[in-house]
Amino acid sequence: MISVVVPTYNEKGNILPFVKQMEHVLEKISDDSEIIFVDDSSPDGTGEVIKNLQKNNSNLVLVEREKKEGIGAAHMAGFDVAKGDIIITIDVDLSQNPKYLFDFKDKLYSGWDMVIGSRYIKGGGMENKTFISHMGSRFANIMSSLILGIKIRDASHTFRAFKREVYDKLRGKLKSKGHPSFEVEFTYMATKFGFKICEIPVIFHENRISGKSKIDIRREFYRYMKCLLDLRFRGNK
Repeated sequence: MISVVVPTYNEKGNILPFVKQMEHVLEKISDDSEIIFVDDSSPDGTGEVIKNLQKNNSNLVLVEREKKEGIGAAHMAGFDVAKGDIIITIDVDLSQNPKYLFDFKDKLYSGWDMVIGSRYIKGGGMENKTFISHMGSRFANIMSSLILGIKIRDASHTFRAFKREVYDKLRGKLKSKGHPSFEVEFTYMATKFGFKICEIPVIFHENRISGKSKIDIRREFYRYMKCLLDLRFRGNK
């Protein structure tokens, strides 16, 4: 079974287009799948849209949380209820194309434990991204390489798939809740426990149908640097 975990906050206009595209792909790569939306009490009615879709879509799951704690916290809430032996994380705005899930599945079934969609290896890239966002992403990955020695070129990307046992091993050891701290910590800890990680090239196209970025760059920068230093001296404890 494949579980797709999707954090949401004020994404009312993105839900239906996302479900249509995701289900089109999932029906081709799996006989059994679920889409888990983790909604942080969106005031725009995102949760209600999902509940209405659930009436005719038995594979849709809604996890409702009382407050925003960061994308990492939302992801873990989804991982905890996921039933699949493969877990996929993807953004709801379709900036990350579901077509790459075919490649994700092939890599996992050929022996890799985690696959990350990389914007920074040959064949990958970013389109329609602001200069500040682009440089912030680059910085995050350069610093993870320098401080932690991570060989992955795009350790901060939310677009990834991994086997259930990866999370089962790391659960309880992950401390970060925000972006990109959570993704980098997840990647780093997975390497420390010996899991095999590979990257495939993807084109990230900023394509927000509705809503806007939920990330406070200044706050997350501080948290990210603190996370890197903590991991550098904490190791895999």
